[in-house]
Amino acid sequence: MAAEFLTIDYVFQGAIGIVMTVLWRYIGKVDGKFDSVQAENHALRERLHEVEKVYQTKAEAREYKGEVLELLREIKSDLKQVSDKLNEKADTPASA
Repeated sequence: MAAEFLTIDYVFQGAIGIVMTVLWRYIGKVDGKFDSVQAENHALRERLHEVEKVYQTKAEAREYKGEVLELLREIKSDLKQVSDKLNEKADTPASA
């Protein structure tokens, strides 16, 4: 009776069942890792999009640079005027 129960077909089907179970568990783990990688990829893309929204382009940088240089020229001109006035005041004789 035991010989009829343990036939090659029965053992082969059992082995295939075990291999399929191990294979499906492995596929499940890989799928779980794939899902986490996709979620991380999505989060990184969102961060990249946020950076792109606030990133300054070269044209904007040139424009701001021009504005800053113009303001520095104005400050330099004002300082020169103040310096000239101080020099004039120093050159005038002091009244006693």
